[in-house]
Formats: sequence, C-alpha cells, structure tokens
Amino acid sequence: MSGLLVTIGKRGSFGYIAQEGEIELFSLEEICYYLYHNIYRITKDFFHTELLLYLKEELQLEKLVGQLDELLKTEAPFEDLVMTIMRYANYYDTEELETFQEKLFRFRNLSKEEKRKLMGDNCLQEEKEKEAIFHYNKALNYQKNSSMNKEFWGKIYHNMGVCYIHMLFYEEAAKHLEKAYQILQSEAVAKELLFVWYLSGKEEKYQNCAKGFAQETWEAWEKEWEEKKEEEQALEEITEILNSYQEGDVGQYRDRVKNKIEQWKQEYRNNML
Repeated sequence: MSGLLVTIGKRGSFGYIAQEGEIELFSLEEICYYLYHNIYRITKDFFHTELLLYLKEELQLEKLVGQLDELLKTEAPFEDLVMTIMRYANYYDTEELETFQEKLFRFRNLSKEEKRKLMGDNCLQEEKEKEAIFHYNKALNYQKNSSMNKEFWGKIYHNMGVCYIHMLFYEEAAKHLEKAYQILQSEAVAKELLFVWYLSGKEEKYQNCAKGFAQETWEAWEKEWEEKKEEEQALEEITEILNSYQEGDVGQYRDRVKNKIEQWKQEYRNNML
C-alpha cells in the first residue's frame, strides 16, 4: 500500500496475507484501507476462516468476529460484511463512508459482466495487466447470453489490447484491437492498432492496416510516434547520466553532463537557422 496510514488499534506481530497474496495487512485500519481502495477486486471469499481467526487471535477483536460470523451464517450480502468492518474500525469519517457505501451498492446492482469489466478496469489502472486480462476474459464468458450492447464488448477487447501492449505482447494486442475496431469503428483504436504494428516492426501488416486511412493521417501519427521515441531515448540517457553519479563515478558524470549541455546548445542553434 502507498501513502500514510495511521494505525490506532492493535497491530499484529505478523500480517494477514490478502486474497491476492501480494500484501500483508497488520491491523484493522490496514484491512479497512485495503477494502476501501480495492473494493472492485474483492469478493465474498475475502471473508473466509483465516481472516476471522486473524481478527480474533492476533488483533483480539472478538466482538467484530462475532458480528461477521453471524452475518456469514445467515448468508448476508457481501456489502453487509464490508460495511460491518468499516463501521467497526471507525477509520473513515461519515462522509467518506457514505460515498464508499454508494459505490459499493452501485457495484452490487451491476450485471456479472459489468462487474468483471469494472474489476478489470481497476486492475489496468493499477498496472496489474495479468489480473485485468483474467477479469476481462471472465466477462467475455458471459457474452453469448448477455444483454449488453456491442460497444460494451468493444471496450473490453480494446482494454485487453492495451494490457497486451503494456506487456509487450504485440501479436495478442493487435488481435484484440482489431476486434475492438470492428465493433467501435473508432479512429483512436485504429491509431493504437497501427502503433502496435509500428512497434513490432511488422511492415506488411502495418501497410495493410494503413491503407484504410488517408496518407497524411498516418504520416502525422508516425511523426508523433517518432517524437515520443526520441523523448523516451533522451530520458533513458539522462537516467544513465544520473546513475553514473549515484554510483560514485563523478568524473564520468561531469563529462557526460558537459557533453549533453553542448549537444543541447548545438540543437538549439540548428533550430534557429
């Protein structure tokens, strides 16, 4: 977790491993914070026996465990379990809890496929691409009998393509972006598809894809991509120079800084001609 988190209650001598196995939670406040910021990724399975044991034995929250146990026995909705913990901890103020509860209940009223898409979108936003793809695929399993419109599925294919771009799996990215473009007919999606072929060096596929657009359009896109590539290369070079200083090679650092400044001066002079 990121950010400052103040723990008021008891802190465990060891942490509770969250469902995804990526993080340890040492207190009730940390559990609340985790629920608050990951609510679209958590299911009722979060409230299993191990959590109740941790709350009871490590954090000594017998009263809370009794409330949760009773809710589980009566098969209470997931939202009731979440709000019971949130209210018991008293970590968030009334306004924050009301906003959170509204979000929680809106999520409850979504269809299965909408929930999965939202979970995938949340993971993608957090740069958890593999987990996002898992949820998107789960959503696609409902496609055959779903009442959702084509645009909904087009957005899922698009977001899966974005995930694969981030993972550098360009063939998979192109496959999903092509499906997205067939549905959405969006120039923005087409641009991303061309970009995938551009990055992967698949010249034939790039040219075939580019035929559907005016030459000046994709040439302008190419220019934009080249500028981005140059910016990324420049950033990498600056990072390397800074690393030489951090590694203690002050002489090399000074020489490289001097050379870089001279290069920038010359580029400026050239641009002024």
